[in-house]
This record gives sequence, C-alpha cells and structure tokens, in this order.
Amino acid sequence: MRKAFLFILISLSVFSVKSQDSDILNLYVGTFTSEGAEGIYLCHFNQQTGDIVLAKTFKGIDNPSFLKISPDGRYLYAATRAAAVIETSGGYVSAYRIGSGGELIFLNKQVSNGQEPCHVDVSPDGWLVAVATYGSGTTSLYPVNPDGSLEPATSVIQNEGRGPNQQRQLSPHAQSIKFSPDGKQ
Repeated sequence: MRKAFLFILISLSVFSVKSQDSDILNLYVGTFTSEGAEGIYLCHFNQQTGDIVLAKTFKGIDNPSFLKISPDGRYLYAATRAAAVIETSGGYVSAYRIGSGGELIFLNKQVSNGQEPCHVDVSPDGWLVAVATYGSGTTSLYPVNPDGSLEPATSVIQNEGRGPNQQRQLSPHAQSIKFSPDGKQ
C-alpha cells in the first residue's frame, strides 16, 4: 500500500513546504476530481522514516491538476479545470494562503482564459503568476496582491500553429510556462 501511495504522489502534481516539526514536510498533491479524487491532499512526509500520511483533504476544488507554492512558502496557486457548465472559458487559477498548520485558506480565483489550464508558475519575487492552458494554447500573466490574491490577467497570449501529428495537433497546446531564474523572462 505504501509503495502504491508513493507512486500516486510521484505521478501527480506535488509541492512541499516545511511544517512546524523539522522532520516533517507538508506535501500538497494536486488531483483530478473528475476521475474520483477529492481535491488537494495535504500529506505529511517524515524525512527520517520515509513515512507518508494523509493529513487532510481540501474538498470542493474542481480538478486542481497542477500546484505551485510561492517562493516565500506562504501561498499556493492551483490550475483548476472547471466543468463547462460552471465556467465556459475552461477553468481558473486559484490562490490560497497556507496556514500555520498547513491548512489552505481560499483567497480568490481568476479565469484561466483558456480550456484545460495545466501549469502554473510563480515569479522568483512572488509578484506574478503565469498559467498555461493545454486545450486552448493560451498563456496568461496575473499580478499578485500583497495578500497573495490574484488580480485579473494583464496579459493573455493566444498561441498559434499546429504540429506534425494531424490527429492530435491541429491547434497549439501550451503545456508549461516557466519564469527564468532571474525573473526577467
């Protein structure tokens, strides 16, 4: 069972921050609720023993498939894919404050400006969040407020083109977006 759970953690979006216990890391696991998961999982990883324990499940979050923690460890941002009846544009980027016990406190969300948001990154200074959407091929840039919440996107780029495989590459698919280490690009 432990090996199966570890495989699931490795295969999903996982980010960690130190807990109050120096031997324990808080791991946040993104999931697909449309495939039976329940939201964002908080797990405790004991660095001494290698044990992983599910500590809490944050339910009611639609398909939080990719997570990113701010450089200062205070905020978590999630690419969430909403059902079309909920959000016709395809999804959101959601902002959470990380509480002292690892709990997630919802701050706000902004539309992803494209179908199937799949990747989030935070600038090295923590003042910008970027999102890529696989289904629409868009990339969006969101300013971060001092409290960690997000402003509406100030830049949305609709990528163009197609790939050599005409069965699945008839349009662009933005799969990732990353800030340069110095934050200038």
